[in-house]
Amino acid sequence: MKLAVLRAYALQLEQAAKLELAEVAQALNETDVRLAALDRQADLGADRYVAQVQGGTTVGDLYARLDEMETMIAEKRAAEQARASLQERWISKRDEVLDASRYRKKLDILYERGIREQRRRSEQADQRLIDDRTWRRTGVS
Repeated sequence: MKLAVLRAYALQLEQAAKLELAEVAQALNETDVRLAALDRQADLGADRYVAQVQGGTTVGDLYARLDEMETMIAEKRAAEQARASLQERWISKRDEVLDASRYRKKLDILYERGIREQRRRSEQADQRLIDDRTWRRTGVS
């Protein structure tokens, strides 16, 4: 297989890994926003609960408020677990991007070396041709 084909394939792999990394980073960002919103919502719910207790309320209303708070806690735990999972995927994808980039750079170096070697050989062939023509014209033995 030609080196140029390998380089093109390595570039495609690198770009695909970067795209996947960006998608995971976006999902991670959205999860962070959701966690912040849940924190604000929990703070408001706690404030309402305290105000309701201080103002006097029925036992049924207090249980309803406690159920709401338990639901929010469960949602927050789920979001934190999702964030931890996304963080692990982000680290994995980042490593994949780095590996793909290193592989592509190695192929780039090999490709450039090949081009330089080909250029050197071509210059040597040209020089031999010039030397041969010069030798024939001058008749030097």
